[in-house]
Amino acid sequence: MLGDTFTPITWEGYTPYNELPPRKPLPRRTEIDLAPILLDRLVGRYAVPGVVLKVTRQNGHLFLQENEEAPGQLFPEAELRFFSKTSDDVVTFE
Repeated sequence: MLGDTFTPITWEGYTPYNELPPRKPLPRRTEIDLAPILLDRLVGRYAVPGVVLKVTRQNGHLFLQENEEAPGQLFPEAELRFFSKTSDDVVTFE
């Protein structure tokens, strides 16, 4: 009788997830092979304002962990540039 009495999405002006436009596909990137010694020199802890990044190497692959989140694998695109296959993140070491 009263109809829809609980529509917080409408109240806040948000678009429901099932009505959002499709996301752009991730850019195509080319993974290269790097020698283990090149990966080893990148392992460590990095301080970025408001964030601590921990880079580790396991089984010939680099992993990046932000604060206490689960680590994600990085794939080499160049000697100092890495990318994620699950997001649009790109990490460049200087």
